[in-house]
Amino acid sequence: MSRFTDGHPATVALVTGGGSGIGLALARRLLARDGVTIVIAGRNEQRLLTAVKELRGVSPRASHAVLDVRDPEAFHDVCTRVQREYGSLDLLVNNAGVAVAGSVAELGLAHWQRSIETNLCGAVHGVLAAYPLMAAQGRGHIINISSLAGIIHAPLMGPYTVAKAGVTSLTMVLRAEGARHGVRATAVCPSLVETPMLERVNDALPATWMNGHAKEQISRLGLGIVTADSLARRVLRAVDRDRAVVVASFRDRVAWSLERHLPAVSARVRSRYVRGYSDSSAPGPDAVKTR
Repeated sequence: MSRFTDGHPATVALVTGGGSGIGLALARRLLARDGVTIVIAGRNEQRLLTAVKELRGVSPRASHAVLDVRDPEAFHDVCTRVQREYGSLDLLVNNAGVAVAGSVAELGLAHWQRSIETNLCGAVHGVLAAYPLMAAQGRGHIINISSLAGIIHAPLMGPYTVAKAGVTSLTMVLRAEGARHGVRATAVCPSLVETPMLERVNDALPATWMNGHAKEQISRLGLGIVTADSLARRVLRAVDRDRAVVVASFRDRVAWSLERHLPAVSARVRSRYVRGYSDSSAPGPDAVKTR
């Protein structure tokens, strides 16, 4: 029996960003469990419909909801509708996110706003919508998909790193406060995951050198690369055990340990990593970018 059910045979889960990647992999594995109902959410309805068709090959208990996580009222409406239609909301996976990468010198305000509004505020909106419902019913689990970048301060990903650090902190606060209400929380902090997001770096934003080179550049850190499905398996195992943080691979755990116990050494490693990176589009000292 999964820990997030707390003995209840029927479990209802809402997964944002569920049309592909980590969200779809988690939805697929959740549906394979007895008594689980899944609602996947995202902005692209066609992608959601395709994903639901696939998921119903695993179980008929799959549906979708169109949702932009940047809209707090829409998030609230989706959560309350799910609880009303299915009788509870037991699991929320805050997975929707965007990849933003480049050096601080070449990134504009729009890059920071997009990352913070989607990656951080999206998770905040999910917590504000789902946590009161879970507390009132006396059970629930919120999984926040953060990133290794948010716990080792990865360079060349400033907006993403800052947002994901906030997601991790939010999870730890929620974990401490929610325990008395029967609500648990887990932060998932993978490094490189084989998902379509790697192909959409700075999507609809001004490009940086990292466009088309993100996977190659991140791989230079020597961190672990995992598939979405293997990460989903590890996440659900950690949730069953009520783990606070999920770090996907052995190499990732080494990097995290280095950051915590030898921060000066970790900083030198990060500095070497960015040597040779070209800020060809970086502004002069008097330029202000708001794009």
